[in-house]
This record gives sequence, structure tokens and C-alpha cells, in this order.
Amino acid sequence: MSKITKKETIFTIFLAIWMMFPVLKEIKGISTYIFNYQYLYMIIIGFIGLFCFLFYLIKYFSCTENKKESLKNMLPILLFGIFMIWTLFSTVFSDNKTNAFYGTSYRKDGYISYLAYAGFFSLAFLISSSTMKKIIMNLFIGTSILNIVLLVISNQGFCLKLLLIRDLQTTCFLNSNHYGYFLLLATVTANFLMITSKSCWQKLIYLISYSFLLYFLILNNTFGAYLAFIITLLIFLGYTLYIKKNRKIAIASIVLFLLISLCLPSTRSITKENVTTFFSDIQHLFMLKNVESNKALIKDIENGGSGRIKLWKYGFQFFMQNPILGYGPENLESKYQAVGIEQDRPHNLIVQLATTSGIIGLLSYLSAIGIILIRGLKSMDLENSFLVISLACVIAYMISAMFGNSMYYTSPYFFIFLGILFQQIKQKTKT
Repeated sequence: MSKITKKETIFTIFLAIWMMFPVLKEIKGISTYIFNYQYLYMIIIGFIGLFCFLFYLIKYFSCTENKKESLKNMLPILLFGIFMIWTLFSTVFSDNKTNAFYGTSYRKDGYISYLAYAGFFSLAFLISSSTMKKIIMNLFIGTSILNIVLLVISNQGFCLKLLLIRDLQTTCFLNSNHYGYFLLLATVTANFLMITSKSCWQKLIYLISYSFLLYFLILNNTFGAYLAFIITLLIFLGYTLYIKKNRKIAIASIVLFLLISLCLPSTRSITKENVTTFFSDIQHLFMLKNVESNKALIKDIENGGSGRIKLWKYGFQFFMQNPILGYGPENLESKYQAVGIEQDRPHNLIVQLATTSGIIGLLSYLSAIGIILIRGLKSMDLENSFLVISLACVIAYMISAMFGNSMYYTSPYFFIFLGILFQQIKQKTKT
């Protein structure tokens, strides 16, 4: 094995261990240790990835003759750097620096975790081997399915000396929404591996995996994740109609989505309730301008989206009070408590970044993600399965992030796929 292959193998092992944590958390005897030390593992591995990436950047810029073109290719990294520097200012000048740096005991989503997320992005980016990327994706799907299977077994009364009993809507996650983000990425990965695989037997395996994970994604009842998934499928369908390729399998994946959503009694009731509530909330939003004097109706509208509209409303007000630096990571709980809301996050990525990192942090982060997505769409090639899968995962997660919160044990999955996507884009540019 060459030196680079050894590095990629080590990086893959690091990410593989992270992928296995949800399964290990379901096993008695070691579950508590995994919960206690997962954050520490994330920090250690994340910082290793971050340092390796910094060395890569030094080598990359020192070995390229066209500095301007190289800087253009790495523009998203420059913007992420601006985000991290500006968020550091927000952290240093925050009211609660402990929360800002280390996060709360629940979310552990402070500035140190941001650095670790960058490390997970880096580890995934530095893995160029197709075999290693395939291992990571297959392991992700496999552990997602095994996690569910183990709980079904334990909930039926089997292997109780070995396995824990948990709610299938949350499994080992602290909240059903967190599990929904995890399941969303796993379901997207399985679906697009089915779409891009060449082998018929592989397509069959991924079809079964996709159907299985989709069923439990619906049962999870996180509508933001459900909505993100169907929008991602529709975007891909639009792309296949545009290029006039793979239209049948794109339509087939949507048909299967509709069948599982609407034809099974357990999923049909959840889908119907969520869709009805969703359209009711949209209708209320359009009524908002005309109900200033109706306090009861205003309260009803603000409670839309499980209270998210109220969180967004006050989150915007918080941003306007401190638009430059924001309040620093994990520093919104006191702001929400001051207006009588027992929440610590706005359940929206844009509002969260605006209030914690200020306008410069928000624009730099969204610009970096936007450039990667645009380049990914421009580089779209159905023959490049890793590009298609990672792009779909990033799109789906970003949509779901408009209704959710980041957590230390879910965010790394997103940054792994973001790193794979950026690496695939860079491979296509061959610079």
C-alpha cells in the first residue's frame, strides 16, 4: 500500500467508528460509555482531520503555479475560514463564553464542536479512494438498518440481556427530530445508491434498504426531514427530465415514496396529519398581515410548525438587536426565556447563524455552501455516483435544517457528505 492509501485507510477507520456509534449505543454494558465518550472522540478525530487538512492546503498552494485559479477552486474553504474567524469574535464577546466555546451539556454545539465538524469535513475530503467512500456509505446504511433491527428485536422481548429497549421514533437519539436528520441522510444515501448502481443485485439490495429506511423515516414523524426528502427527489426528477436520462428510475423512486407514504395504514395517518398541518400553517402565514388586532389568532399562527413560527419571529428580533456579532454559539436560551419561550434554538439554520454569528458569519457560511452546491449541480454526472449521492444528501440536509437544530452527534454526518461532495467537485476540475 502506498503512503496515501494508508492515510485514507486510517481516515476511513476513523469515520467508520463514528458510523458504528448508533448501533453500539443499543448494547447494554457499553451504551453508557459510548454516550459519555462520543463527544471526546468527535473532538479528537475532528482536530486530527483539521490539522491534516491544513497541511494539505499548505502543500496544495505551494505546489500549484496558477495561484489565482487555485484560490478560486478553494473559495468555499476561504469563506468557511472567514465564518470560523468571525464566529470566534462572536464567541469571545458573548455573554456566556463557556457555552459559546463548549456548548451546553445537552447539545455540546459550541465553537470547539464547529472546529471538529470542520475536521470531519476534512477527513472525508482527504479520502479520494472510491472503495473507501463506498465502504463509508454502505456502512452508514448498514448501521442505520441494524440500529432499527436491534430495537425491533429487543422491543419484541428478545435478547434483553444484551440489548436496550427504546422508542423506535428516537432509538438512541435524545430527540425524534435528531433521529429524523440521521434517518434522512441514510434514506437519501440508500435511494441514490439504488439509482446510480449498475449491478441489478446491488440495485435490489439498495431498493430494499431504501424502502426499509423510508418506512421508519415516516414513522419517525419528523416532517421537516420528510419534506426535505420529497423535495430532493423532485429536484432530481427535474434534472433527469432536463437531461432526458434515468427518468424512469427517478419516477420509480417517487412512486415508491408515495406508495409507502399513502398505502400503509401506519404511515398513511402520519402523512395525512402532517400534510394537513403543513398547509394549515402556510395558510395562517398568509393571514398574518391582516390579523394585527386579533391576539388569539396571532397566537394560533405563532404556534404553527410546532411553535417554530414564534421562534423565527423572535429570532429575527434578536438578530436585529445585534446584527454584527450576534450572541455567540449556544447563547440564545436566555434570550428566548426573556420573552417567555422555553427553547434554546430557533429551529432554523439561517436564524441560528444570524443570531449566533452575525450577518458576516451568516453570509460567509451560506455563500460557501451555495458555491459548493452550484458547482456540484454544474458538475452533475449520473456516472459519478459519489457526486450524485453526496450532492443529494447535502441538499436534503440543508432543506431539513430550515426546520431543525444542529447537534454534536448529528452534524458530523452532514459534514462527511459535504466533504465527499467537495472532493468529487475538485476531482472533476483536476487541479
